[in-house]
Amino acid sequence: MRNTMTLVTIMLLALMTVAACDTVDEADVSPTAAPLEEATVAPPPTESYPAPEMTEAYPPPPPTPDLGYPDDQVWVVAPAGEQCEEPQYETAEDVTSSLEADGVEVFAVEEEGRVVCEACGCPTSLHFRARIAIEDLSQAQSLGWLRE
Repeated sequence: MRNTMTLVTIMLLALMTVAACDTVDEADVSPTAAPLEEATVAPPPTESYPAPEMTEAYPPPPPTPDLGYPDDQVWVVAPAGEQCEEPQYETAEDVTSSLEADGVEVFAVEEEGRVVCEACGCPTSLHFRARIAIEDLSQAQSLGWLRE
């Protein structure tokens, strides 16, 4: 029984090989599908509903958030210093006096902790945010402060 199955399998493989090797003349092959025509887009129906008139921008712009401070002020941020070195700023008063000594008008100062790398040369996790006059932004940036 086993030999018979093996013989049948070999015969089927041989027939499939012969069938696969049979050549076909190109003259015998005729195209079965018509050539594709260029696609056309139908015009919209003439009796459709008119588009609504747009009186406002769509979607409406989000409301301007009330930031709690005038538009002529911005927040800047800087780390207290670098790890493995003495901090540049220890308190909010140090920040205020340092910035005002360099001609930057300061309205508020806040402390915050941030996630930083723990290696020498990385900024400290203690960062200071200062709200300053927008005309003093370039001076603060030259001192190492970044606009938020």
